[in-house]
Amino acid sequence: AMAARELTQMSVLDEGTLASNMKAMLDGEQVYARSGQLLISLNPFRPLGLYGEKTLLEYRSSTNPGSLPPHIYGVAAEAHARLIERGKPQTIIISGESGAGKTENAKYVMEYLASTVVMPPTVGASGKASTGSESARSQGGMLAFFGMGSQSNVQDSGGGGSLHDRLLRSNPLLEAFGCARTEHNANSSRYGKFVELRFDRTGKLTECRLTTYLLEKSRVVHHAEGERNYHVFYQLAAATESG
Repeated sequence: AMAARELTQMSVLDEGTLASNMKAMLDGEQVYARSGQLLISLNPFRPLGLYGEKTLLEYRSSTNPGSLPPHIYGVAAEAHARLIERGKPQTIIISGESGAGKTENAKYVMEYLASTVVMPPTVGASGKASTGSESARSQGGMLAFFGMGSQSNVQDSGGGGSLHDRLLRSNPLLEAFGCARTEHNANSSRYGKFVELRFDRTGKLTECRLTTYLLEKSRVVHHAEGERNYHVFYQLAAATESG
């Protein structure tokens, strides 16, 4: 059976039908479904080619991202659009059990929003290109999301590469020092993070502030059998062995 993409439209919604729908989603290589304002994400534990520049541009160029198939890019696109239209802060909360894909989905949110460093023109009802609504021109905005301290800032100062590149390059560093292999997850985040992205009045990303908290410090000296320490220690050892 074909999986439902919008769960609120199902005639019966209970534990059994939800489990059956999720199985149908995975069988059809579909990992996202909506339930109203919520996006439900499944981890297929294999690459499915659902991401990349072509898919990202499809959501960025759409005037109504909500009309496209459910996708994490769509969540980021709708939040960014509301930020511009309403001129008010927006929040994305990413939660789930270990191995559900929180870390990966957070990376795709950042990938989408980092792409706004270069804003493509949008075509309004009049057919003329514009860079945002009147509310966006009158005030800047902020978009934040949780991924489950200490703080670091990345601003568009022009040094050390573009803001887009620096923001995306922060992910491998965070994973190296904060992720580890566990019994159920090869890249489990052992900390929480709060990411605050600031935009100018046209909707262009101008600053990123990242706060990390609740790091599992005990893993440095002890971890369960079959699990591993933080990735960075193995990376350093591999670099030493390779010369």
